[in-house]
Amino acid sequence: GDAGGVGVGFGGVSEAGGSSSSGPPGPDTQARGRRRARGGCVGCGTTDQVWVVQCGHAICVTCLKGAVKLGGGDAKGTKVGGCVECGERFAEDDLMTFLTVEEKDAVQLKLTLQALDQDPNVVQCPAPGCSCRIEKRNDEQHKSGGKQRSVLRVAPDGQELTLRAARHMQTYRLRCPECSTNFCAGCLAVPYHTSFTCEQNKERSEARPCRFCSAPLPPSAKDGATCGAADCKTALEGVCDVRHKSCKHWCTGVFGEAKCGPCLECSGDADEFCNICWTDAIRAQPCITLGCGHTFHLLCVRQRLEKRWPTAKISFSFAECPLCRVWVDHPQLKAPLNEIKKLQKLVQDSAVQRLKLEGRHKDKAGLQKYKGSVVDLAMSKYNYYQCTKCKRPYFGGMAECGDGVAPPAGGGQGGEQRAVDDLMCGKCSGAAMGMKQTSCKTHGDSYIEFKCRYCCEVASFFCWGHTHFCDSCHKKWGQGAFRKPASLVQKCKCKIQHVANGTTQASEACYGCSLCRIEVKESAPL
Repeated sequence: GDAGGVGVGFGGVSEAGGSSSSGPPGPDTQARGRRRARGGCVGCGTTDQVWVVQCGHAICVTCLKGAVKLGGGDAKGTKVGGCVECGERFAEDDLMTFLTVEEKDAVQLKLTLQALDQDPNVVQCPAPGCSCRIEKRNDEQHKSGGKQRSVLRVAPDGQELTLRAARHMQTYRLRCPECSTNFCAGCLAVPYHTSFTCEQNKERSEARPCRFCSAPLPPSAKDGATCGAADCKTALEGVCDVRHKSCKHWCTGVFGEAKCGPCLECSGDADEFCNICWTDAIRAQPCITLGCGHTFHLLCVRQRLEKRWPTAKISFSFAECPLCRVWVDHPQLKAPLNEIKKLQKLVQDSAVQRLKLEGRHKDKAGLQKYKGSVVDLAMSKYNYYQCTKCKRPYFGGMAECGDGVAPPAGGGQGGEQRAVDDLMCGKCSGAAMGMKQTSCKTHGDSYIEFKCRYCCEVASFFCWGHTHFCDSCHKKWGQGAFRKPASLVQKCKCKIQHVANGTTQASEACYGCSLCRIEVKESAPL
């Protein structure tokens, strides 16, 4: 769809519209054998700079220049007058003799552009400020050996086209070589109306659109009606039913909300994609504007909060705005946000308590990195997981050991089980193993920890009801170590007294209460 425009200047055609003349004869210079008139100008009567033009009458240079009317940038209105005595139009030779180089170029260029505008096979780029002229395609360009060439029935964006729409696009879709504007040579629509002919696009633009998907509706449809599609009917049930007072546009918010958000039609955001689902425009579903000012589908935000963190490790980035990382805030989200904030407080309190017991809260470099926030420092040091049984968060190892996102895949027992189903706190995994005592007299059952069966690290995963894994061993198991479990066994490198690492049930052991172990610097097995 690309075609080239030309600039025309006096003395020839050039890309810049410049002149190829070697220089102007000034108005007072006799050129090309011109002779001065003995009498006065037939126009104004002056005897100063009066010359005999081709029609034989005497014209002064001032009247000659005054006979040329320059139009605007689009060349419309550019005219060359004639002799006031006989009415004959001034010849180009007369103009080119007595005008300066700049005046000659301006006249020649505008007259040429005016002639191009009168040519039905030439179209001007509709972009504001662009004067490029482009030659239209014709039917002969699409024929080969007298037969119509095959047409590509796929649009540049990948959508499939009908034969009629494909032929129209092949003929009328143009791209300006100067400003790269993509437009229709038939109706000058910008951008080109892919999938529709000019007539279809006109009917479509004049039709009343569906409130949600913008599909054209019958002429009898009422304002605010839908196309009847299942998704649009569902959206209508939950969308706000009032109009904005100032602009009268329909509100795209949620039904029953106390205060409507800003008008997305006026801001131009109604047709933007939701930055969570990336499949539908904002107008396609009831939406909410968060406290940070960004707008999303209400359903998308709710689903994002329900799915929670994307990996096994607990994190709270899912509760942040995906555009500015500020926590989401809206009356419609009050209930789920309260639950998330309670969980966040439990994790943060536990992490800070462990950080202080280990003396890491005095780490100057770490505090400087997190701008003095002990909470952020603690959250960066430790991994916490949510028990699938009691739903409480529990400590699962140091953050530097990884987050254990890989499930135990492949052969073995329950190898296709998702990793999240294997997450179990010390109390629940101890109970599952038949342990009678799974509680600390001082700190309760929230800090009970087991060792990994294969090494000395604290276990984060409890798989198949009998095997504890740390993050590292759990990941390696999923990567193929299940074929040879003995490859996971490591020699003891810690100072805690525990059973030998191995591959059997005999290597399972409880480290006891982690807080007690930190305080007394030794293991206190249950």
